[in-house]
Amino acid sequence: MLSVALSDVGLWVLVGLVVGWLAALTDRASDEGVLADVAVGVIGACLGGLATWLLPVSSHSPLLLSIAAAMVGASVLLAVVRAITTARWSR
Repeated sequence: MLSVALSDVGLWVLVGLVVGWLAALTDRASDEGVLADVAVGVIGACLGGLATWLLPVSSHSPLLLSIAAAMVGASVLLAVVRAITTARWSR
């Protein structure tokens, strides 16, 4: 059974907040706004963090693995959302 600690979820949310906020700062052309970027960052970070629990990945430092997976998840989901919204508005 999958057992995710509340501290892990809190860490993923924190990483998602930071990555989403940084994405909002770096992409001034985005029309979605800071809150949308932060929300997408949090969702992506949680998905990335869950991937470390679901996939058979091991590390000497589970904390660093969880942080890295959350960062990658947030970044990938933000990039996908930006690509979709940019393609939609450029027609």
